[in-house]
Amino acid sequence: MGRPAEPARVNPPGTAETPENASGGVLIVALPGMGPERPLEPEGVDPESWTEMLERPRGLITATQVDRGPYVRRALAWLSSAGFDVNAASRHFAVMTWPGPSEDACEDSSAHNASGRRMVPPEAKGARLPRWLAANAQGFLEVSARRRPKLVVFLSGAMLEATESPELASSVTDIYGPPQTPPCRLTDTRLAVWAQRRREALFLALPVSAAQATPAFEAALAEGLGRLLRTMAPASTAGADTRPRTHLVRGEHAHEG
Repeated sequence: MGRPAEPARVNPPGTAETPENASGGVLIVALPGMGPERPLEPEGVDPESWTEMLERPRGLITATQVDRGPYVRRALAWLSSAGFDVNAASRHFAVMTWPGPSEDACEDSSAHNASGRRMVPPEAKGARLPRWLAANAQGFLEVSARRRPKLVVFLSGAMLEATESPELASSVTDIYGPPQTPPCRLTDTRLAVWAQRRREALFLALPVSAAQATPAFEAALAEGLGRLLRTMAPASTAGADTRPRTHLVRGEHAHEG
């Protein structure tokens, strides 16, 4: 017997608009299908309309009545473990999918699911994913230019790699400023977490798979990310700051260079 089929998932629902996430907040960037499982539409309801209803932006990132799927939940838990007070910063969070369903799809029907949603085609998975993302980045660039987040949390390392590709590097730099550091690995475990400082933001890339998220990995993540957030605290409080690590979304972090 083969493995059971993966459940159909929608994109993570976005958050409600707030003054705090409109500019200078935290942007979580997911791949297509990283949201909750898609329940079957009621009889007589158009599948596309049903999917749009499930994905509609609503609630703060901490709203318990909104299911944004396991990937977003895990990212929030990992941020919390590193000392980032998600509850205190809940109004600063926004969520998007790269690429979004509104972006033009290729002719291959494998790039869509049954409800017409844009998905990562089989031939673009693995090592080819960064190139595919770079070729389908218009939505990411538009949201980035509009929101100007101070912290970008990629739910795949391929996204961070795509931002440095020749196709995207110039556009990303126009929005986020030049890199202040090369991508650095925050964990010494098999599962990797990467970070990169830009002049105007911090990029954080979390792993997709949770299969290797051992206690050792989670401890390494909490230590590595916590250390990074502490180094970006205002100089006057560095080393002694015990407040929630929300200064990134208030635009208070010091830049290198």
